[in-house]
Amino acid sequence: MRFFIVPLMLAISNAQNTCLEFDDLVIKTCKFAKIKQVVIANLPIDCPHTWKKEIQLMTGMEFKTAKDEIVRMCKEKKDDEKEVDNTCIDWVTGLNVNDCTYEVIKNKVEENLGDCQHDALTELGLVLNKNGENKIKNAAIGMCKNGWNSVEESKTRDIDERFNNKLLRNYLAGESFLNRQTGSFQDTIEGNNIKSFHDNQAKNTKVKSFTSSLQGCALNSM
Repeated sequence: MRFFIVPLMLAISNAQNTCLEFDDLVIKTCKFAKIKQVVIANLPIDCPHTWKKEIQLMTGMEFKTAKDEIVRMCKEKKDDEKEVDNTCIDWVTGLNVNDCTYEVIKNKVEENLGDCQHDALTELGLVLNKNGENKIKNAAIGMCKNGWNSVEESKTRDIDERFNNKLLRNYLAGESFLNRQTGSFQDTIEGNNIKSFHDNQAKNTKVKSFTSSLQGCALNSM
């Protein structure tokens, strides 16, 4: 019995620990040459062994077989990261935004992340399959504009049958019955029609713009 116990105790006392945690390494490509570069770059100066020994200790194998094993470990780590990095927002339903500027989109995503483990930039990067904030920003704005262009369009006459182009031009010029007779629109037929449209169709359609007539005005307000 003593013959077996002594060598076992010697083996345990001579055992070495890794100087790196494999799961903490950032490896972009699972090729051995790339993994080797990352290990060498991160190996502490005071590590008592070489990068080859480090890979052997990480895999628990002789170097010849450790090369294939660490590549396999890398690929497995990548698969696990993909499973973790899922989007937190239901992008099939999507989000409602009032403007397609990047800050508005980003803030809206941030508001809807809930208990998500990553931030708005990461969420956008995942759903758009982009890396780097500039690429994510451009893709997010493009996605928003494409979504806006696909929204069904309503006409002003859907709000009130009298709201044709002629009436609205006169309204912008301050010369229609809307200017002279309705005041704040409160408790009027026109006001009630506007409220009904706001509470219903306005939520999923866009109104064809007539505000180009405001160009050149000192104050673009109505």
